[in-house]
Amino acid sequence: MVDRSACLMPLRLTLLEKILARLNLLPVPLFDTPLAPGIAKVLVTACELGLFDALSEQPLTLEILAERLHCNPQGLQLLLRLLVSAGYLRQRRGLYANTRMAQRWLTSSSPVSIAPYVIHSPDIVAIWDHLPSIVRENKQAMRMPYEEDASEPAMQAALARHYTGLASLAMAMGGEVVRRVRLPRGATHLLDVGGSHAAYSVLFC
Repeated sequence: MVDRSACLMPLRLTLLEKILARLNLLPVPLFDTPLAPGIAKVLVTACELGLFDALSEQPLTLEILAERLHCNPQGLQLLLRLLVSAGYLRQRRGLYANTRMAQRWLTSSSPVSIAPYVIHSPDIVAIWDHLPSIVRENKQAMRMPYEEDASEPAMQAALARHYTGLASLAMAMGGEVVRRVRLPRGATHLLDVGGSHAAYSVLFC
C-alpha cells in the first residue's frame, strides 16, 4: 500500500498531519482536489514569469521583484507567500530567495532545469479532461502531437512547449538512462528515428 501522506508534492505535511493521514483522520482527497492542482498552477505561473531566474543570483525584495517581473506588488506577494509555504522560496528580513530545490530544478542556469517541462505541464493535465469519455467509450479522444496541424499559431506554441519540455526532462534525467542502457560493444553510429528533441541521442554520443 502506498503511503499517500509521504508522497504528496508540493504539499508539505507536518509530522502530526502525516500521522493523522495514516490513521485516515485527515481528508487526503482534498490534497488532490483542489489543493494540489492549485499549487501546481502557482508553480507554473512562477516559471512563466521567470521568477526563479530573477532570484537565481541574489535575494530580492518584493518591490524589486515586482518591478523586474512587471507585476503588481500585492498580487505578486500572494504568489510569493504560496511559494514559500510550498518550499520553493524562503523569505527573511524582507528578502525572497530560491530554496536549493528551486535553484537546482527551476532556474535556466541549471543544467538539470525542468522549468520548461513545468510550463508544458498544463498541456499534459488538459489531456485528463477527456478521461470520462475514454472510460465510457474506450475511444481515442484526441490526436497525438505529430498528428496535429502545425500551421496554426496556437498549435505551434503548444508543440514548442511540448518538445522543449520533453527535451529539458531528458537532459535532466538522461544521465540515468545512459548509465542503464547497454550499447553494443564497438558501436560507432547511432540513428535517431524518434523525430523529437534528440536529447537522448546527444547524451549517448
